[in-house]
Amino acid sequence: MSEYNARPDHLTAILKHQFKIPGHLGWLHIAQIDPEGKFVLLFYHPPPEGKEVRFEIPLNPPVKTVFEIKPRLNAWRAEALQEYKVVRERRCRSMV
Repeated sequence: MSEYNARPDHLTAILKHQFKIPGHLGWLHIAQIDPEGKFVLLFYHPPPEGKEVRFEIPLNPPVKTVFEIKPRLNAWRAEALQEYKVVRERRCRSMV
């Protein structure tokens, strides 16, 4: 999940698209994965106060292993990017 903490734009896209959270979310990060696989706990800090807001991303159906979470978050992110018409650039790797 550290990959998502390093990419707050991905978490923002998921929260705004899937859960319709309004306004600027500010700094956000994943704090914990529920041991029963029912939710991903994250916190965000909307400006101007920056007060911490707790949010649970529900996982329905619950996941059995942590390895099932990333594909679900990636799918939600892809849906959000498509909804907001964000074009992702393809990176070309040159062979030197």
